[in-house]
Amino acid sequence: MPDNPAICATTATLRDWHGQSMLGCLEQWIEDKVEIIPLQEKEARKKWKEALEDLNVASSEKKEAERTINIEVREKNTEVKVLKTQLKRRLMNDAERNKLNTRITLLLTVIDEQKKLLKTSKERLKSSEEKVASSRKLLDTLKAERGSVESSLVADIELLLKRIAIERAAYHGGDFDGAYCRR
Repeated sequence: MPDNPAICATTATLRDWHGQSMLGCLEQWIEDKVEIIPLQEKEARKKWKEALEDLNVASSEKKEAERTINIEVREKNTEVKVLKTQLKRRLMNDAERNKLNTRITLLLTVIDEQKKLLKTSKERLKSSEEKVASSRKLLDTLKAERGSVESSLVADIELLLKRIAIERAAYHGGDFDGAYCRR
């Protein structure tokens, strides 16, 4: 990990030599050098991010499953109804009846399997949501234990300049010898 996020920004691609994105590189640098986050909290953040990614995948899988499986189930149910109406014909021999019954049984089995797949995708989404909630709760607990970050360098400079009666305009393009400074 480079000591400065500018090293990440100067690379030709959006990936540094560790394979992280520039944003990831910057986040890690802030965690290591600026905020000095404990290892346990870093791990909790990582688990929370992974849980969010898993939730996104589970959500898209559930949407896709609902879209495709529901259509398949409707089609198969319609086919079963058609086959059952054909079974009601009286002028059918036993071989044809057995063939239709086998086909109906096969279709009903496929329908049950499709419904189980849909149920599994819903359960996965629910478990992903619970995982996100628990990992977020752990992260919030660790943040509360750590407390707020001590004042930042920028805030320290602001306070120092205010104590010596230098107004903001003077050090943001103004003149330190001007009307905004008192000696």
